[in-house]
Amino acid sequence: MSENAIAPVQMNFKGNVAANWRLWKQKFQLYMLASGKSNKTDDVKVATLLNFLGDEGIEIYNTFEYETEGDENKLNIVLKKFDEHCQPMKNIVFEHEIFQTGSDDGRNI
Repeated sequence: MSENAIAPVQMNFKGNVAANWRLWKQKFQLYMLASGKSNKTDDVKVATLLNFLGDEGIEIYNTFEYETEGDENKLNIVLKKFDEHCQPMKNIVFEHEIFQTGSDDGRNI
């Protein structure tokens, strides 16, 4: 356990959110382990997560719906909700076109 563990900077929910989230989540998990906070209760872990995510992250968290009461305080479930939120929605028709043509602008090359 290190008191010198580097906390992740606030999450950037702009630009390539999926890539930003993957890297930020990894930094958060490393921080939790290095700081010894991974041994804390889930409600403390979720509070730590939300503290580092900042205002926009808290606003997103407040929109999540849970199947079971108390799930909002379980880190693995909250992280999964953020995983789902941060993954870009795929346009199936566009993805099919890319597959068929081999290009992402719809032209055969």
